[in-house]
Amino acid sequence: MGAMLLFSCEELYTPVYEQEDASPILIIEGYIDMSGNSRFKLSQTVPLNAEESRVPVANATLAVESETGQAYASFTSTAGGQYTLSHPALPMTTRYRVRIKTRGNEYLSDWVTPYATSEISGIDHQRTDTGVDILVSTVNRNDNSRYYRWEFEETWKFSARFFSAMVFERGEVRFRKQPEENISVCFRQEKSSDIVIGTTDNLSDNTISRQKIQFIPNLSDKLMNRYSILVKQFSISKEAWLFWSILKKNSESVGDIFGSMPSELKGNVHNTTNPREPVIAMIEASWPAQKRVYISNNDMGSWAVSIPFYSGCEYMEVPVGEAASLFSNPAVIPLSDIYKVPDAPPTHYSYTTSRCTDCTLRGGYLNVPDFWTDL
Repeated sequence: MGAMLLFSCEELYTPVYEQEDASPILIIEGYIDMSGNSRFKLSQTVPLNAEESRVPVANATLAVESETGQAYASFTSTAGGQYTLSHPALPMTTRYRVRIKTRGNEYLSDWVTPYATSEISGIDHQRTDTGVDILVSTVNRNDNSRYYRWEFEETWKFSARFFSAMVFERGEVRFRKQPEENISVCFRQEKSSDIVIGTTDNLSDNTISRQKIQFIPNLSDKLMNRYSILVKQFSISKEAWLFWSILKKNSESVGDIFGSMPSELKGNVHNTTNPREPVIAMIEASWPAQKRVYISNNDMGSWAVSIPFYSGCEYMEVPVGEAASLFSNPAVIPLSDIYKVPDAPPTHYSYTTSRCTDCTLRGGYLNVPDFWTDL
């Protein structure tokens, strides 16, 4: 079984930080994606007493350069410091680096050799007393690297406390057109933020077998309905593995990956005019392997969910004759019709407040992701 580094460590690590050195430190997250279109996030540290540990860096320019002379400098950016460099799949036969210009400085990464990552052989889940572990397995038959890093993106489908099948419109109550008028079933997405790395350096076989990369605690709404995880696997250098190991320890001690600058953290990006300036970055070139799996609520046997947001939500009824007056308040949402007299029109409508039936108010979005399947 492969040795895995997660967020559990017996010895607490204390980073060294010079209090008088309050200059912002550039943070570069991302990698050269050999399969095409590299993505980077730029930010900078702030003083330790600030509310945020870092702020985005906007208006930078980026380029990916090859040792054979090609340069790819076309990119899009956001105010949040996210940059996408447009380029095709890159040849694996040469080395690459990243050039960044920001704050009147130019930064260059060292030349890095690209890695082709072995395929993910399996993603499994395992129920425990406290939740569900997500496990990944891989076999690297090329032995070109014994060091690994994983990122993932989770997507899950969830429902509001009550389902609204009806809508009040133009003075009347009618059934919603499903799914285009749905407000009660949503999706949410999260990207991994923890550092998940592993190595087989001390093993005879270059095999990672059922290693935990994520944990879903009991009562989480991620498994209320249906859950999907897209796992990206990277083969990395030993230097990159050591870099991420130190950042992992830093996050355990101060609660944030980039919360302070460890003195022995050695990245591979440098200020070309001031090489002594610290930069938090480890640029790698990798053709990542990726795999998506789904887990349904039925796969769990039983899965209780607790959502404090819906505390106090109630299901109420109103006579049909009083509905128009009540539903003119946009915070009150009809749910369904109620028949209390056999073979007669509905006598009442059930209703609740918008908080209890509009799942977008809890941060969800209504559009079904392009990749999603309910099979």
